[in-house]
Amino acid sequence: MPETTQFGGAAPPGGSNDVTLKPNSILQNRYKITGVLGGGGMGTVYQARDLNFPDVRKLVAIKEMQNLSNDPSVRQTALRNFRREANILATLSHPATPKIFDFFDINDRA
Repeated sequence: MPETTQFGGAAPPGGSNDVTLKPNSILQNRYKITGVLGGGGMGTVYQARDLNFPDVRKLVAIKEMQNLSNDPSVRQTALRNFRREANILATLSHPATPKIFDFFDINDRA
């Protein structure tokens, strides 16, 4: 059986510098990571299954921001900007923009 790692109150393995989530990691007791869709200099996008729908295989994309600065003020500014991006996208409705269902940060990761 694949290993499952829970994130939601505890630090991820390796701390915040371990930038990739592993398959079968579970975020917020809701999202089970199934793989990586893509990534770049600003972050990684994962495919995950929404466990709030146990009878349906509902797949979602989860964007994780890379926030690797050692400067706490830079980290807080990046997190604030990422949250603002999520809030702006949540107000939009267009076929070319993603639908935002959730936003959370765990131990300085968002």
